[in-house]
Amino acid sequence: VPARAQSHDGRVPVPGWTGEHEWLGYVPFDHWPHAINPSEGMLVTANAKPVGDAYPYYLGNCWLPGFRAARITELLQDAQGLNVADFCTMQFDQVSVLARRVGQQLGDLDLVPPYATPNTQTALRLFQDWDGHLAADSPTAAIYQLFIRRFLYNLFGAVAGDLSDAPDLDDRFVGKGPHPLLQPSSPIFGPNGRALIAHLLDTPDSPLFRQRSRDDLMLQSLREAVEFLEWKLGMQVEEWRWGDLHQLTYNHPLGQVKPLDKLFNRGPYPVGGDDTTIWNTVIFFHNVEDGQMTGPACRFVVDLGDLSRSLSLNAPGQSGQPGSRHYADRIQPWLEGDYHPLLFSRSDVVAQAEATLHLLA
Repeated sequence: VPARAQSHDGRVPVPGWTGEHEWLGYVPFDHWPHAINPSEGMLVTANAKPVGDAYPYYLGNCWLPGFRAARITELLQDAQGLNVADFCTMQFDQVSVLARRVGQQLGDLDLVPPYATPNTQTALRLFQDWDGHLAADSPTAAIYQLFIRRFLYNLFGAVAGDLSDAPDLDDRFVGKGPHPLLQPSSPIFGPNGRALIAHLLDTPDSPLFRQRSRDDLMLQSLREAVEFLEWKLGMQVEEWRWGDLHQLTYNHPLGQVKPLDKLFNRGPYPVGGDDTTIWNTVIFFHNVEDGQMTGPACRFVVDLGDLSRSLSLNAPGQSGQPGSRHYADRIQPWLEGDYHPLLFSRSDVVAQAEATLHLLA
C-alpha cells in the first residue's frame, strides 16, 4: 500500500513522465488497517472508511458514508446465536439510519403557512415514529426520497444561482455525475450529499442556513416533494409507493432497440431500499425519474464452520439464451430472498448437476 505521493493525492491526473509526482514509500505492514479478535466480536465493512481521521497514511478519498455499516452494526451488536438464515435476512434489510434520523426531525416540525396543505400535513404525520424502513410499498419512503433531493437543491440553489457560467452546478452539488456512466453510482457524487444532510441535522446554526433557517428549508422541501408526488402518483397519499418510482430493469445490450426489448429485457420490478440501506439499490442521486438501478447482483453467506451450509443468490439467470428457462429464472428468488445452496464439494456439484457442457477443440 503506497504511503503517499509527492505533491498530489491521486484525485486528478498529473504528468507521469516528470518524476515529480511519484509515490513516496509504502505503509508499513503493521500499520495496515487490521483487527485481531476485536472486543466487539465482529468485523463490519460496507464501503465506508476503515480508519479514523487520525490515521497517518493516505488510503484514498472515495469512501462512502457509514450509513450501511452503522445499520449492520446496529443489527449485530445485541444479537445472540446468529445463523446463516439470520445473515440472509440481514442482506435484505431496507432500514436506513439516515432516513430514520431525517424522519425524526421532520416529525418534530410544526407545519406553518405557506406549507400547510392537506397532503403536506398528512405526509408530516407519516414521519412521526417512522422507523426509516424504505419498503417498496411505503408512501413514507417515497416522500422521504423526494424530500432529501429537494432539500439539497434548495440548500445549494442560491449558491449555484450566483454562478451564471455554471448553470448545472446545483445538479453537481446534489449528485449528478459529469458523465452518463457516472451519474447513478459514482462514489464521488451523491453520497457526500447524504453525509451533509446527516451533519446538518445536528447543526441548525450552520453557515449554509444563513439565508433561511434549517426548519424552513425542510418544510419547503417537504411541500415540494408532496407536490411532485401529487403530480406523479395522484392525490391520495396512502396510495403512493416508493416502488412506483424505484424500479429495476435487467437490460440486455440488444434490448436497447425496439421491439427487441420485449425479447431480451426483463422488468421493471419495484424495489425498496436505497444507497444507505444494507440492500444497496442505487439510482440517480439527483433524480428519481430517470435512473438505472445498480446494486448487488450476487449475494452469498458462507458458514465457515460447515461450508456445505453456505447459501447464494445471483440474478437474472445462468444462461444467455432468451429461450432457456434459466435466462431469468433467478430474478424472483433474488427479489424475495430465496437462496440456493452454494455447493463446494465436487460430489455435491455432480449430484446436483442438471446438464454437462463439453467444449471440444
